Amino acid sequence: MNVKLYLVIGLCTVFILLNGCKSSDDPVAIDPFAQQTTLLENNGKPWISSGGSIIKDGYDVSSQFNGFKLSISGNQYSTVNSLKDVWGTQGSWSYHDNNINVLERNDGVLLTIKLINNELTITFTDPKGSSGGSLEGISGDYIFELVSE
Repeated sequence: MNVKLYLVIGLCTVFILLNGCKSSDDPVAIDPFAQQTTLLENNGKPWISSGGSIIKDGYDVSSQFNGFKLSISGNQYSTVNSLKDVWGTQGSWSYHDNNINVLERNDGVLLTIKLINNELTITFTDPKGSSGGSLEGISGDYIFELVSE
């Protein structure tokens, strides 16, 4: 009789333990904005133009951005070897209109991004320009094709 009692107690214990280990029926919600930000941060490595290209109004202007680097951390960015009137050396950004593929820089410029397999393409229209001198013609449609360093 003791064997049957121990068997019943053992089965009940196993049932209780297995029943208590059930996972919740509620799936864990993944925040697409947090996930996209993590991808943009690129494990702390900058996005570089080497191996990519920089196009302005249909023309390759990569030589004007030789050694360009874009680093993203949270909602902050910094650049190296950029034309300051096209892309400042540092600033902030946010998602525009709840769209994970459109960023708004702190200067109001909207950036459309495409991020696939360690390649980041950023398309934007820079409305800035100057009234003369060497900065004439800075405004235009840009495509930055960047790769992970």
